[in-house]
Amino acid sequence: MVGKFARIAGIALALGLVGCGREARQGSLELYLTDQPLNLQSVVVTMGEIEIHPTGGPWRSFFQGPVTMDLMTLRGTQALLAMNNVPDGQYTGFRLRIESGYAVDTTGQRCDLEVPSSKVDVPVVFEVREGGLTRIVLDFDGPASVQVVQAGGSRRCLLRPVITPKSVEIH
Repeated sequence: MVGKFARIAGIALALGLVGCGREARQGSLELYLTDQPLNLQSVVVTMGEIEIHPTGGPWRSFFQGPVTMDLMTLRGTQALLAMNNVPDGQYTGFRLRIESGYAVDTTGQRCDLEVPSSKVDVPVVFEVREGGLTRIVLDFDGPASVQVVQAGGSRRCLLRPVITPKSVEIH
């Protein structure tokens, strides 16, 4: 699974390098995702576009998905979600667009995730320096994000993603 993400990230990096001829001052930005424990076998989400927010400017595209990830495989580890070259400067956050998802409980039963808001804003202040590398790890809080609601004989699974910055490293 990590190999798939590395290939996707490589393609994204290559596409970013092709389109970066107009912007002279750039640095690299890597975005990782990790997870807290949750009493489910799988929580699989498909993310579309990821945007970044330059200080004082409009949101801009950072990564075009889709990328599908089982968040439960991230317990105790982290996986590269996206990387690309971006203009140097100050930034104030990420916006992830969730397209779809499903959960599998410990008995193997699958439940499609209802996502009330497909957009998740993650406020985090960071800097990208010319020629440098900024590495950010975001933490998906599974217990706060996924609710399985039993009502009589039916079951609903809701995804209200709670994602917070875990670390920011500037190299």
